[in-house]
Amino acid sequence: MSYFKDKADEIASFLSELIRFDTTNPPGNELEAAKFVAEKLGEYGINCEILTSNSNRGNVIARIPGSSSGPRLLLLSHLDVVPAKPSDWRHHPFSGEIKDGYVWGRGAIDDKGHVAMEVFTLIALIENRVEFNGEIIFATTADEEMGGKYGAKWLVENHPEKVKADYVINEGGGFGLPAGDKVVFAIQTSEKGVYWFKLKVKGRPGHASMPLSGENAIVKISKAIKELEEHKMPITPNIHVKLFIETLASATGKGLLSKILLSRALGEHALKRIYRSDKSLAALLDAMLRNTITPTVIKGGYKENIIPDEVECIFDCRLLPGFNEKHVLNHLKEVLKGLEYEVEFLHKDPSTQSPINTQLFNIIDKVLRKNVPNAIVTPYMSTGGTDSRFFRRKFNSIAYGFEPIVIEGPLKEFMSMIHGINERISIKNLVFGTKVTFETIVELMKAR
Repeated sequence: MSYFKDKADEIASFLSELIRFDTTNPPGNELEAAKFVAEKLGEYGINCEILTSNSNRGNVIARIPGSSSGPRLLLLSHLDVVPAKPSDWRHHPFSGEIKDGYVWGRGAIDDKGHVAMEVFTLIALIENRVEFNGEIIFATTADEEMGGKYGAKWLVENHPEKVKADYVINEGGGFGLPAGDKVVFAIQTSEKGVYWFKLKVKGRPGHASMPLSGENAIVKISKAIKELEEHKMPITPNIHVKLFIETLASATGKGLLSKILLSRALGEHALKRIYRSDKSLAALLDAMLRNTITPTVIKGGYKENIIPDEVECIFDCRLLPGFNEKHVLNHLKEVLKGLEYEVEFLHKDPSTQSPINTQLFNIIDKVLRKNVPNAIVTPYMSTGGTDSRFFRRKFNSIAYGFEPIVIEGPLKEFMSMIHGINERISIKNLVFGTKVTFETIVELMKAR
């Protein structure tokens, strides 16, 4: 369909302009970007409303009714981005530079590029006068990068009637990983839970010139961190991860390795073997296969010559489906025997998942195979969180991470761009993602 190729320059230009709105969160300031998106949709006769959850926190909603009753589908994305340090980048992160076939800048992949794909999917529906059943809802939100308090979470709690949907297409998956002569597209069907906690250890003050005069809390918590690093939680594969690993292994002709990797007894050996050849892939698989506890912030001591008597460390803990804070406490009790400590959970957000064998998943599979002849489609569980969790919990929506992109170059380089430096997306992928999203929606919602 030449329509999408003809739209390439317009899609790239839109994304370039959207990137120029500095929506670094905190503080976010998404309102002007929200107005820009609403204005673009308005050019094509698509009415939008902008809902502000707080000063300068804008959320855009558009609704397009079909010709008769049918499912409600939500196209979800977010406008805020994580911070970027300009001196580290090849092109300024908020320049939206278009060069060598790429749009550069913070949010090009996460998640303004996805906003562009979904905006132009709606435009394609209007321009091509597509008839469909049900209702298509578009929402691009604030505050995803800081937990959704002023974005998706706020919409679900305060305006549920505007965003309730049977199906949700969101970020967090849809990336095509080259594997041998195949391209494995990983559709996010589940995500780990987020449990941040603070571990506090107490000691006894003394003069630092005489180390034995006190009890050093920094030394004690350092030992605790070391113990937690050396005694990781066991490999516990779930169905989303199992299918992903088996599919990836089949595509690369390494079926035996996948069986070893999914084994509690032999999985650690397999991870070490993978790490020697591909550190990025090993890091991804390790995080998908187990619950993780990672120290991220440490505070302690108050003077150069005083032995610190209290230290606290904050841990980022990510839990698989079926696990909660009780499992964390039990693990701490087992690993940190003999150490007195206090635990305070700062944030508890359980894992969510959607069923795999659905009409939408089957249609995604069909559309991707049509557009990429050597494509293989698999479910997968993301190690980070997305706004899909709010819709899975509140409405029992079937929510998938599906931002169709074929990874160009090494996986390591692609992964390093997301929340990293030199983030960019090819115009070719922008067109591909828009076309695939459009065809998926038409197939799901088509008038019969």
